[in-house]
This record gives sequence, C-alpha cells and structure tokens, in this order.
Amino acid sequence: MAADFRKMFKKDKTIMENKTYKVFPLSLFNIETSNNTNRCLIICISFSCMHCINLLPNISSITKNYNEQIVMITDGSFEQNEEIRGYFNFEFKIISVDEHYLKDFGIEHFPHYMLMEKEEIIKRSYGEELEEFLDTVMSKGRE
Repeated sequence: MAADFRKMFKKDKTIMENKTYKVFPLSLFNIETSNNTNRCLIICISFSCMHCINLLPNISSITKNYNEQIVMITDGSFEQNEEIRGYFNFEFKIISVDEHYLKDFGIEHFPHYMLMEKEEIIKRSYGEELEEFLDTVMSKGRE
C-alpha cells in the first residue's frame, strides 16, 4: 500500500484558521510591559502593505492620548526601522520579526493590532483603522 506523502506533509489550513490565539510571547521578542497596568499595544505592520505605509504618518497623532506602552513590529530590517523611527520621531520600541514567524501567532493580515496584558491578548484586530481600535479599547477594555 503506497502512502500519499503529499497528504502527510500538507499543512492543514483549517486548524490554523480555527485556532484561537489568546497569548503572544512578549518575552520572546524582548518586550516588557513597563507601566502600572502591564498593558501594551502591539502594532504589526508590513512594509509591503500600502495601508500600513499610509498609517505610519498618523500613528503619533492617533496614539498621543493613549497612555499605555506601544511597540511596533515590522517585517523590515533594523536599518529600515531606525529610519522610520527617525523620520516620524517615534519614541516607542520598533522590532523586526519575519512575517512567516508572525503567522505562527495568527498574524496573517496587516495592519494588525493587539492589546496585551502581560502575555494575554485582551483584544486583537486587523483591517480596521487604528483610531477605531483604540476607541474600542479605551471605552470597553476586555473583550
């Protein structure tokens, strides 16, 4: 009886699509919450996403009244991140992570936002505007 090796090694997409991600390893990315609430806003962007690129100039004004820690995760290089930090005067941490690695944590669409408390995902969203996400987070708190 011959085995169909393609089926054996084919990734089951339904498992990934139906998987609920409740944690995100902040410590793995050397991110520590440094405020009283232990909350952290993660903004994931891809430099190949036009919506993400268009978001960059507005991040500072959108987040100016947000008092929690902010971390941006990009698929860019360290040099690209430093150039963006300097150009937009971002004061928050920006780290590079391979896009394929982010998919392991359910981040497949960009921009992607997560509100974390320690390593627990309180709320996550993609596709909506950052301002709408923050309005929801600031008014409702936990999902």
